[in-house]
Amino acid sequence: MEDHIGEVGKPDAFKPPYVPMNTLNGLLNRLGKGPMPPRIDKGYLDNYSGSTQGILLAALRTFGLIKPDGTVEPILREMATDQEKRKSHLAELLHEFYPEQIKLAEQNATSQQLEESFRKWKLQGSTLRKAIVFYLEAVKFSGAPNSPHFKPPRQTVGNGRKPRRKVAAPKVVTPSQVTQSTNEEGERIVVAVGDVGKITVITSLRWTGLTSDQRIAVFDLVDKAKALGTEVQAQDPDLADEDSEEEEDQEADE
Repeated sequence: MEDHIGEVGKPDAFKPPYVPMNTLNGLLNRLGKGPMPPRIDKGYLDNYSGSTQGILLAALRTFGLIKPDGTVEPILREMATDQEKRKSHLAELLHEFYPEQIKLAEQNATSQQLEESFRKWKLQGSTLRKAIVFYLEAVKFSGAPNSPHFKPPRQTVGNGRKPRRKVAAPKVVTPSQVTQSTNEEGERIVVAVGDVGKITVITSLRWTGLTSDQRIAVFDLVDKAKALGTEVQAQDPDLADEDSEEEEDQEADE
């Protein structure tokens, strides 16, 4: 491998690339369709954003695929024009530049061990995550050794904390949107207690205004009244008032 590693592409000066693997593959496919330029620079990469141009060029230099001035190396030509050689060369690059990670993979190490090995390069935050994602995607593409426990770190927010699961905010309902279900006239419950008489319970409440304890107490009161006898009728107080008024009228007529 040393015959094609450029001055920048040395393991001792290695800084893990964090370009998306599909972006690198896309560039190699484009180069393979030709004609291939003698140098890869921002002019050739003008279809990418400025930031993507930077990380692409850094990855190519890091792996020794181009010289520091952008001149194309023979290995880049092979990787661009031959899919099988692309995989084999990439596997070789992974063994050369990621020896610790390859060893961990062969030991079936955990994702935390993988992350710790990348932190030795002083990576953190989103850059750390992207570098690990690139490595894992390159491993999968090339067929290099992999651990079944390896997976990318969870994505973090700006302060470095793992994002919390989003919880739907409670819906705020304005008074104008509330439909009052309160029975303005109330409700009458009449319970016959054997031959001794009746118990009448009249409720005229705004139920939404009651506390939990108050609602429990009201229902408890009604249940106790019903337990004393047999419920014979349940009617609105206004109807009862009308019956009373009729009885009073009859008495007056008599």
